[in-house]
Amino acid sequence: MGSERIDVVPTDAAGDYIIGADAPAPTLTSSNTQIATIATPPPSAQNRFTINGPFANGPPKASAVPAPGATFQLNATIASANGTPLRRLFPIALDRTICGVFSEFTISTANANAYYIASGPDGALWFTEEGLQGDAPVPSKIGRVTTSGKITETTLATGYESAEDITAGSDGALYFVEFSQSPFGRAIGRITAAGTITSNTSTPNIDNDGELLGTPGGGAWIGDFAGSSSSSGITAVSGSGQATQLPIAGASYLWGLATGSDGNVWYTDYGAGDIGEVSPAGTPIATYQLQDGDKAPLWMTLGPDGNVWFVAGTTTGTSAVYSVTSSGALTRFTAPYLFNFIAAGPDGALWLSPDGNPAIVRMTTSGAVTAPFRVPSGDNANSITLGPDGNLWFVEPHKNNVGRLQ
Repeated sequence: MGSERIDVVPTDAAGDYIIGADAPAPTLTSSNTQIATIATPPPSAQNRFTINGPFANGPPKASAVPAPGATFQLNATIASANGTPLRRLFPIALDRTICGVFSEFTISTANANAYYIASGPDGALWFTEEGLQGDAPVPSKIGRVTTSGKITETTLATGYESAEDITAGSDGALYFVEFSQSPFGRAIGRITAAGTITSNTSTPNIDNDGELLGTPGGGAWIGDFAGSSSSSGITAVSGSGQATQLPIAGASYLWGLATGSDGNVWYTDYGAGDIGEVSPAGTPIATYQLQDGDKAPLWMTLGPDGNVWFVAGTTTGTSAVYSVTSSGALTRFTAPYLFNFIAAGPDGALWLSPDGNPAIVRMTTSGAVTAPFRVPSGDNANSITLGPDGNLWFVEPHKNNVGRLQ
């Protein structure tokens, strides 16, 4: 919100404007001067007020950016003939536009290698730290960051060298992918909002660090890789750690997962180059082919329009961005970037992070791409999610930061 002009003009009983030298001078005040201040009009234009928002003098500090959807009131007052002022309140609600103001919060563990981030059920953001192996190892951790930027960390149990994707479950906990070199394999871990970690050692070997999906009954799903078992499909892990494989005939290398507006679960098959859907119980419903030449579909998200959105590779080295309706109708959009991650924003658009490009890009549901917002540190946004505060959050693995875009 920059500067806007507004005219405050009284009317008589017939609805006609009262103007001229003898017209009463109005006043206009704001109920929240952190969002909007009112400049006093000059005597020559006593009815014309200028409203100055946080962006009136250029990009503000992050602390001055109003919360998405914030409300305030303008109070217009005019003297009347009987001495009782006439007042009228004008309620105003800000939209949920992302303004392009970044904040970066440093992770205290050096070389944490932050990997993925997700909104938690406790009003904070949670992220994974892969850490480092070798002569100067850095333990893998699960990090938590409040919407004001305070970071705390919890170290993984001995035996797992790194944490990969993370998602919130419906049971108040978060689930994440654990990776071990010896013995080689992956499992699904669980961490409570209080920081208690449970490693589901009974989880079958998962050869995939793709997208986790929290399920309505608690627990999480993750796509499987055809090389890790006799049947490829989805591995479902309950809150108590029980793992169940949900086979999908013909599946190769499942990566992205998202729950559609119809309650079915959609997946991308990176290996087969198609997408599919299964019922909430895991029963396969259908698969859908991408446009000729497109391949390797990755991350998915439920879009603000009720469709499922995902990114895929093309023969030109950039990405195609697809939306799919609950009936399986695909719409393809081209983009001048090679995208990795995709998330629905607070503003009715999609937000994506390009591979090898320190930026975050906005795409409307009609496929229009806006100029990128550049990450100040110069690092990539390795993962992106919508936070509980209505802002976009991401991690910077090389600069050791958690980032916020307002």
